[in-house]
Amino acid sequence: MIAVWIVAAACIIAGGLYGFPKLIKLLTCKGRVQGMISGTSFAPGTGDQPMRAMYVYTVDGVEYRRKTPYTNFAHFSKDCEVRYNKKNPKRSYIRQSGMVINAVLGTVFVIVGIGVIIVGFVLKAKLGF
Repeated sequence: MIAVWIVAAACIIAGGLYGFPKLIKLLTCKGRVQGMISGTSFAPGTGDQPMRAMYVYTVDGVEYRRKTPYTNFAHFSKDCEVRYNKKNPKRSYIRQSGMVINAVLGTVFVIVGIGVIIVGFVLKAKLGF
């Protein structure tokens, strides 16, 4: 039975650590501005590696230079739509960076973890562990 709780905790922790920061960014970055990709890079290693983009955007006459997190779900073009936090324009992301799918994946892991907890309680009740 301990294995069920370990799997549940691992799913919830991994999903939360992976998805929550992205979900918070999606919810707080409501401003929109046109930006430009200034470069891309791949994660170190061999084979198919995640990529990252460096982008530039201007809010209220102030230019910001940021990098996306590494992602496998990116689709970058020269021009990009930047979503930024209106209270703190340094906090931003670009739509093409895979932020939405990464947040969804993290949320799915949390939901799976909760499902495993429910299954654990059902097994405990049925089998008497």
